[in-house]
Amino acid sequence: MQLNNIVSNEKTVPAPKAEQTAPKGLFSKILNQKAKSFDITGTSIKSGDKTTTPIGVLTRGAPTVSHLLVKHPLFKKSCWRIIHAPINQNKQFNKIRAGETIYIDPATKEITWGKKQVPTQSLVVGNQNPILDKPDEILSNHLIDAVKSYIGTSYDKIDCYELVVKGIKSLGYQYYGQEGIKNSLVKMAVHDKLPANAYLTGEGLTEKTGEIVISKSYRKIDNPARIAKKFINEIKPLIKEGRILSFSTRTKGHTGIISKQENQWTFINSGLMDNSVRKTVNTNEVGEEFLTDEIKNWFTLAKKQKEPLTITLGSLNKKKLAMFM
Repeated sequence: MQLNNIVSNEKTVPAPKAEQTAPKGLFSKILNQKAKSFDITGTSIKSGDKTTTPIGVLTRGAPTVSHLLVKHPLFKKSCWRIIHAPINQNKQFNKIRAGETIYIDPATKEITWGKKQVPTQSLVVGNQNPILDKPDEILSNHLIDAVKSYIGTSYDKIDCYELVVKGIKSLGYQYYGQEGIKNSLVKMAVHDKLPANAYLTGEGLTEKTGEIVISKSYRKIDNPARIAKKFINEIKPLIKEGRILSFSTRTKGHTGIISKQENQWTFINSGLMDNSVRKTVNTNEVGEEFLTDEIKNWFTLAKKQKEPLTITLGSLNKKKLAMFM
């Protein structure tokens, strides 16, 4: 597969670019605190009939399970809730040996270690949580239609985060107000002793309203083109219309919605349109760009800035959204 091509329905597809906007939240803060000895890959592992994710290895620099959890972008904010959850509260964490790999079941949040963990092909063939295998197509289609209606709107009026918010609001869910999504994200940040706006990011929004399909962090990017190509190949089976894609470095961030033009995957977002699927380029507005160019540009940007990069793909979950009706 060429770097600027991505497959949709077994056909080869072109790609999109990478952009600006700077959220200062959940993932950018975590990237600053990330352990030097551990890169989060998001690769799923199967143990018995459970699918688990490795969160790290116990070392002198990270001697406890909680050390690994607070350094993980998906579990940092719920570290102590996970540790003290009924499914984990009787586990003998203080007897785990150094060098042991620690795993978590993303669905139940059960912590395990010391068992034979056999790698599955979840990132290759798309084996997923049933919720993610069968996303609500109506929900996804409405989300795409909603954000597409803003194409051409100036970035000054709608930034990338606001675009996704408007899409979710259009589905009938409450973002503002005491019972809204924003207030829930703010409360969560305050609870975790972070700035009130820490989780007002694409990643935070996805965590609160849906499910994380995959989140991968890259601490050292020596060859952006090669790494981007490898990442694109990994996520091909996970890409679906209506999913939320977010990028974060220490200083910048971006988010938008996956869509499709014929057999080409695209990215609807708000920012500099330098790889637009339309004729107008280099305009600062809501637009649609080729997806793989967007991914490639973010790896290039991260290398240029000498910063870690985290890319998160998520899917709205009707059950999670129900509390914001």
